[in-house]
Order: sequence, then structure tokens, then C-alpha cells
Amino acid sequence: MKYLSQHSMGCIASRDTNEETPDSYGNADTDRKANRKADDDFNPEEVKGEETAVAAFDPSLIVAPSVPPSVNTNVPRVNYAPQYIYGYRGHDSRENLFFSSTGNLLYPMGAVSVILNPATNSQTFFGGKALGKTTNQHDDDILCLAVSADRRKVATGQLGVKPKLFIWSADGGNFITKYVLSDKKSRGIVACAFSTNAEHLAFVDLSDDHAVYVINANKGKLLWRKATGNNEIYSISWGSAKEFAICGKNTVRFYNIDTQEEKNANGFDGQVMGCITTDSAGEYCASSVKGSIYLFNGTEVSGEIQRAHRGKITALVVSGTEVVSVGDDKRITFHDKNTKDLVREINCRFIPRSIDVFNEFMAVGNIQNGITLYKNYEETNSWWGHHDGEVWGLAITDDLVYTAGDDNKLIAWNFKKCKAEAVAPISERPGEKTGKGPSTSSKLPDNQCSRALAYCKRTEEIAIGTNSGEVHIRGKKTLSDDKSVIKCSDCWVTCMEYSSSGGMLAVGTGGNEVVLYEVPSYNVKAKLTEHSAPVISVDWSEDGNWLRTVDEGFSMLFWKAPEFNRDKDGAENTKDVKWTTQNAKIGWSVQGIYPPGVDKFHVNCASKSKDNRFIATGDDWGFVNIYNYPCGKGAKCVALRGHAEHVPRVGFSNDGYYLFSVGGKDKAVIQWKK
Repeated sequence: MKYLSQHSMGCIASRDTNEETPDSYGNADTDRKANRKADDDFNPEEVKGEETAVAAFDPSLIVAPSVPPSVNTNVPRVNYAPQYIYGYRGHDSRENLFFSSTGNLLYPMGAVSVILNPATNSQTFFGGKALGKTTNQHDDDILCLAVSADRRKVATGQLGVKPKLFIWSADGGNFITKYVLSDKKSRGIVACAFSTNAEHLAFVDLSDDHAVYVINANKGKLLWRKATGNNEIYSISWGSAKEFAICGKNTVRFYNIDTQEEKNANGFDGQVMGCITTDSAGEYCASSVKGSIYLFNGTEVSGEIQRAHRGKITALVVSGTEVVSVGDDKRITFHDKNTKDLVREINCRFIPRSIDVFNEFMAVGNIQNGITLYKNYEETNSWWGHHDGEVWGLAITDDLVYTAGDDNKLIAWNFKKCKAEAVAPISERPGEKTGKGPSTSSKLPDNQCSRALAYCKRTEEIAIGTNSGEVHIRGKKTLSDDKSVIKCSDCWVTCMEYSSSGGMLAVGTGGNEVVLYEVPSYNVKAKLTEHSAPVISVDWSEDGNWLRTVDEGFSMLFWKAPEFNRDKDGAENTKDVKWTTQNAKIGWSVQGIYPPGVDKFHVNCASKSKDNRFIATGDDWGFVNIYNYPCGKGAKCVALRGHAEHVPRVGFSNDGYYLFSVGGKDKAVIQWKK
């Protein structure tokens, strides 16, 4: 395997993705989920409707076994909770990584706030609890995070129809208070900051008038709200217990919370001011997209550090007498606040998005959703994440879980040690965007994006299906090196599974076909072309004599070995067959995975545990749901909250102690443990 640090990694992508225009700081897309239900009390089991999604399926596909096993529709007696969340939200958010008073790292990912102990590499969380356990947790993408001056309180704000802001304890993740915006036009909370005495909190929404709010940080009570105007606001900082400042396009503005008086700083028309912070004396520093840092005496500019960066400054902090900043030029710079001289600089592999300094330690979050930790200016540790487009690929072995997405990253996570063991590019050769791949926000070409993985235990090989229709075969211990590359389709690879013996690989494609390969030669055994829509799942029988495939139109077809001709009576003829996997979302054993009244496309994926006791699903509301298996009509589930986006893949570890999920657009990889 190839062990890589954040700063020494080889060619993961041909360039940094999600790079922003010079006048933009890249707020998250707030309109795409404007009509999505956003309610902590929402329960997927309680959606009311007159018919279930199962009623829309071909009834001939719902065939019971000759001797049906007992079906338990009660809530399963199992308790999974997040043990580790891989990744950090840096692809579209900034200034959201801080140290707590005890040296833990605080940051958001998905709908959860992470408290990472860097010494032990262990995590606790604010959020991530099963539905019904609490209503005091986020239910959408967390866009901003702030820590109080004493580093004991944390505030987090989210995206959504009715955005929520929570205040909680830094080291215990214990709820303190919350504030919920009732105006749907507010869209989200983009920046927040505590007063110097932590008694008040100011935050800015994403409404058209970019309103600023001040609340009591202990009781969650609103003091006042004021519109700031048409210009976007990016950052907030307090200079005292009573005064704070905001900055954004054409704006550096100061507020007094008692009088609600506001004052604009002079000289910033036509400038985009991205960051604002204060030193220990309460004096402000603000930075521009042109790379300069402005020093203030009260509300007036008293000096300027010119060209501190070659381009946009993305985060700013004052540590002692030094102004520490990071920017699009991939540098960390340290300037003496008094002389304005450059004291030192550190080069970064990726564009930094956040920085915090605590004693001799420094933490930097980057645009590739990773974190680097420094001690006395030397890198000591790093954490990885996916960062572009969506994350769909998931394959699980006895000791590793593999993930892949639209970011040219194949990552092998050691889930016992909770770390990335290896990171490799999907392809070092940039191709083209063909227009035949799935919809994605990624800027990368199709051949550097992957949405399907499969692992063969017999040969210790990982198969990576790309959005350009290629399948890369690599060894478990040589993750960066192709053993072979197969061109199986002109469309994207949607799903893959090895047979239980490891002798066959089934590849489903967006071209409405399934291609079967013999292993280890990877010669084509058969092409199955009777689907009329992209194939979304494949399952092998335990004996390898049957293949079951499902497409987006919810047609389920059955294929009989050795020639793999279609059996039109396959549902009946396989009713007593034992299946290695349960990826199919149709059938007698999964009738209950669809809550009443929801569209059948609401459930994105299914996967059963190896002992056949449970089945997990991922849905469009970001839930990971666990049912007893088989899952009969009317079944109740444990609904796990952690993701902020649709969940396209879930899977159990071989021993069932772990459950893994990937969060599509939130790019989070969550490791749940019993």
C-alpha cells in the first residue's frame, strides 16, 4: 500500500477542484433543497399516505419462499451509533475548524459536529443520534462553526428550510440552547461568532437581505435582527462583549448590540472582504480577496499588510503578535502585527480553508476536506476526506472499507484504526466529460469519477467502475497500480458484485446492460441486454447459479448459469434460493423497507447483514434505516441521523459490528458501531 500525507500525496487529481472565482467565497447551494422537509421530529415510519411504494411494483416479483421464515416487523433490537466520521467540510465552507480548551479539534461533516481527540484519534459528536433519541441535533448540512474565546462553547448553523443554530459544550457535545429561523427565505446560517464573554452570539443568514441576528447564547433568545443589504456577508468577529463586526462584498461594518448602532468602515467599496478576526486586545484584522490584510484601531484602518498572499485569503487568525493567514496560493503566512514583516511561511499541498492556533499546535482544514495538524510548525498528523461531486462507491473487507467518488480518489480506510491506510487516484490520465455519465457537480472528467466498487476476497482485488464505463482492477496491496483496465460500456458503471466463489464479476451499467466477466482473466462471459433502464443493483446466489438484477424502472430480472439466459419465471424459480447479498430493493424479503406514502425512489439502497438478521437502507432524507430481516410490510426501523444528503450506499462489516454509509453530496463516510 501507498501511505501518503496531506502534503506529500501524489497525483490524486489533475488540479484542485472547487476552485472559486476571485470575487466569490463559494456559499453552499441553498436553493436545491428549498422544498425538502426539514424537521427534527420527522420520522420515515410516520409519513401518511393511502398506498405504499410496494403497491407500485409488479406483484409477480413478490414471491414468498415455500416455507416462509418468521417475520418480525417490530423495531430491531440493535443499537448502532457513529464511531467515526471520515472527512471535514472544507469544499464549500471556511473558518470552521477550531481547537477546544483541551486541545480537541472541532469541525462539521454532514449533519454532525465532530469532536476529534488528535492524540487518541477518537471522536465524539454533537448529533448523530437515532431518531426519537433527541430533537436537539442538526438535520441538514452544517455550514458554519464558531468557538467561544475560552474554547468551551461551540455554535453551529445549518442549511435548510427552517435553519437551526445550536450552542453546545466543546468537549462533551452537550446541548446548551438553540435558535430556529422560521422564515423560509433565510435559507441557511452562513457565519456565526460569540461575544468575548460568550454571553451573546451573532450570526448571518443566507436571505436576500443577508440579515444579521444577535441572540442570548445561554437561553437562545433573540435580541434583534437587522438586514445588512444586498451584499453577501462572509465573516463575523467580536471586539468586545458589546461590539462586533461583519465583512463581505463592499463591506466592513461595526455594530453595538445595546444601541443597534452600525458604522461602515471607509474605503472598502469595490472590495470583497472575506475574513475578519480580532486580537487579544479586541482590535480587528480583515482580509481581502486581493491578498491584503487590513489592521484596525477601533473602527478605523490603522495599517495594511500588502500582498500577504498571491490571491484570495481564505482564513485569518491572530496568535500573540502574529497575524496568521491562509490563502488560495496554498501558503500559511505569519506576519508580525506591529512591523508587518513576514516572519515565516509554510507551503500546503491543497488550498487551505480554515486555520486555528492553540499553544504550540496549529490545525489547517483544506478544500479537499482534509485536516493537517502541526506542532511547532512541523506537520504531525493528517486526516483525509472526499471532496468533489458525490460519494457512492463502497466495498467492505474484513479489515478495510473502500470508498470512491467524483473526486478522483479511491480511499482504503482501516476501520479498526479509524484512518486512511491508502489513497490512490482513480485515474492519473485525465479524459473527457462525455455527457454519458451521471449528473454530478464535479469538474473532473468521467474517467476520474467512480460510483461503484467491488472486492474479491479470493484474489484480493478491488474493482473500480468509472463514470466513463471503465473497470480498473487493482490489488489490495498495490492500490495505485492497475492490473488491468476493462472497457465495458460507453456509459457509467452503476454497480458491481463478485460472485461468492470469486469466479465471476457482474458489472451493471447506465447503458441498460450487465456485463459478466470471468475471474481472474476478466474475459467477457456474457452480456445481458434485456433491461430498458440503467441497472442499479446486482445480486449473486450463494451457489453462483443465479444472478438477480434490478434497473431504475424497477424491473427485476433473473439469469441462470452457466449460460446466463434470462428466466422469465425467475421470481418463482428462485423463491427458495439463498442470496449472498440483498442489494435488490424489490422482493418478498424487502417489502417493508418503503414507508407508507413515499415515492418508491425515496429508498436509494439496501444491504443485509451477513448473518441475515438485519437489513439497512439509505434514503433521500439522509437517514440510515435498520430493519429486521426479512422485512415485512409495516415494519418499523431504527432511523440513524448523521448524513445531510441522500445516502446512496450502505453496508455491514462481515462480523456485523460495524455499519458503513456514504452520503452522496455531503461526501461524509460514516462508520457506525454497535
